[in-house]
Amino acid sequence: MGFSDTVSSIIDTSIAVSKKVVTQAGDAVQKLSDWSVIRLEKHQHEMRREALIISLGEAVAHAFITAEKSDVSATDESIAQLIDGIRTCDAEIARREAVLAAEQADKDSAAPADEKPADSGGA
Repeated sequence: MGFSDTVSSIIDTSIAVSKKVVTQAGDAVQKLSDWSVIRLEKHQHEMRREALIISLGEAVAHAFITAEKSDVSATDESIAQLIDGIRTCDAEIARREAVLAAEQADKDSAAPADEKPADSGGA
């Protein structure tokens, strides 16, 4: 093997390794981006849930104070819609929490032993 063949082999190997590293880095950035989107969506559903809970309180207060109703039921149309919205948000939040937990478990299992969080063991 001549000098030019050796140089060519080294360059080819370097290019292959560089492509592999760039691909791995791109995959890591994509996972981080996906994870951030899921966290943002979870936060949006949490905020929507809080707004619906406030609206529910306002609707109940309105029924008792302004409409002078003596009772309010979850079957009342406006109340039922708010409760359904809260339940939907709860389901969406739980779904995103499950995805985030699975991602964290994958991340923890892939980390070398010296990088994993230490177990305090209650001691």
